[in-house]
Amino acid sequence: MISSSFRMLAPCRSYLKDALLAKKFYKIADKQVHFSLTQYPLRMFSTKENEIFRALSVQDTINKLVDEGYLVPTKRISHEAVNTVEQKIRKELSITDLKFDIKQLSALMRFFGLREKGSAEFHNILQGKILETFKSITPEDCSEAIEIIQGMQVANFASKSHYSELLSILLSNIEADKINANHKIQLLSLYSELNCLSQEAFLTLFKSLDLFDLTAVDTSQLIDALWAVALQICNDQSRLEFLDDTDVLNRIEVITVEIDSRLSNSKPALTPRSKLRALESIAIIFSQDVDFKTRNELFKAISTINKLGVSLQHNNPRTSYLQDDINAVLNVMKIPLETEKVISNYRIDFFLPPRTILEVNGPSHFVGGKKSNCEDADLDGKTVIKNYILKKILLHQLVTITHFEWYAQKGLTEKKRFLSEKLGLSEKLGL
Repeated sequence: MISSSFRMLAPCRSYLKDALLAKKFYKIADKQVHFSLTQYPLRMFSTKENEIFRALSVQDTINKLVDEGYLVPTKRISHEAVNTVEQKIRKELSITDLKFDIKQLSALMRFFGLREKGSAEFHNILQGKILETFKSITPEDCSEAIEIIQGMQVANFASKSHYSELLSILLSNIEADKINANHKIQLLSLYSELNCLSQEAFLTLFKSLDLFDLTAVDTSQLIDALWAVALQICNDQSRLEFLDDTDVLNRIEVITVEIDSRLSNSKPALTPRSKLRALESIAIIFSQDVDFKTRNELFKAISTINKLGVSLQHNNPRTSYLQDDINAVLNVMKIPLETEKVISNYRIDFFLPPRTILEVNGPSHFVGGKKSNCEDADLDGKTVIKNYILKKILLHQLVTITHFEWYAQKGLTEKKRFLSEKLGLSEKLGL
């Protein structure tokens, strides 16, 4: 009887092994573990689902994903079924000139994006189809186009240049005036997060905003519009010509005063992300040497936004393996420091008195995520803005270490030398 039971469990042995290894690793790393076998889909329970997907055509597969709720994160699906969907589409693409309309591509990107699945080769195939589809895009397709880009972002699908190309094609095919205000701000926000919004594209979208139609725009989206302005300031090292444009300044003022009016009257519920973006935006925009006209209203608005509280989880903050490894070497070097210190609205990886901040930029800080493993990788928008505020507004000495820099150091001696050079301590430590 016991032997028979173990034979029944044979198909899921590898999953159980992975689960136990993961538990062992996190126990060693002294992490809190929320361990559940439901995180590891067992083949015996997924065979039927996999067979159903295997029997469907490509078109029926996409319809099933849409109709049965597979495009929401709460809908579970086995690894085997996800792989079957990928293999089916890849096979069809290799033997036919399979065409996707934008709604089908949107569904596929949401599906694979939510699960961060798909091989690099499959990602490249879909990227080609997305470029092809964007070339015939219409104003009615804007919502699906945004969903496609969001899916690509979640799944770390593409590089900064690829996202820029998509936006360029979209804006060349659709006049900015034909995109509604919500979609314009969604594009501004999304491309700002990806840090690939050229000044030309930014001005095209921002200056086409209808200031008399802001009632239909959510408060968090208005904040996102200001955040896009702030990122343009952070990325432009030369004179900020767009801040000499009275049309741009007028829009900044109108949006800021509108946010103040809403916060003062209706007090809309804002997420911590929106609150932080509001504070970041006014800190960067209004620290520039720019002459705004409506000073009284603007100062009131700035004061209102400044009162927004951003709650940070100070207790038991999670640290990455990369951060733990750097911390261990710093401790060996006996460098005085504080970890996870809160400065302004940010939790800092390492603070070295009196004013040095050491930030560790792992894959999540870059456009492309885990694919960003070289010196040409681009920081995402939120990291660029955080670095700017710490260095230019709060006047700290900022030192950053990337994951690809750190992993290039072999052995303790190399790591100590690398850190001492980064922190300017080589002579003091004799390294």
